[in-house]
Amino acid sequence: MIEALEDEVESVSFSEVEQSLITILRKWSDASSVIPIADKWRGSSLILRPGDDNLADKEISIDTFFHKILVVRDRPRVME
Repeated sequence: MIEALEDEVESVSFSEVEQSLITILRKWSDASSVIPIADKWRGSSLILRPGDDNLADKEISIDTFFHKILVVRDRPRVME
């Protein structure tokens, strides 16, 4: 596009483009807001019971559970 213009074009540095993109993403992204967990769930744990009675239950803290969800969500972003 820039080469097709006949008039002289003001150049933009990569860092300026990067800062503009960061500003836009922060303004319009819904992932940047931090919502605190409800007090009734603090210190709670999840118990996962498998359908097979021969297998043991798995108990994990609710904080660990949500942290694992966020890690799974963020991994594809890193791979991009």
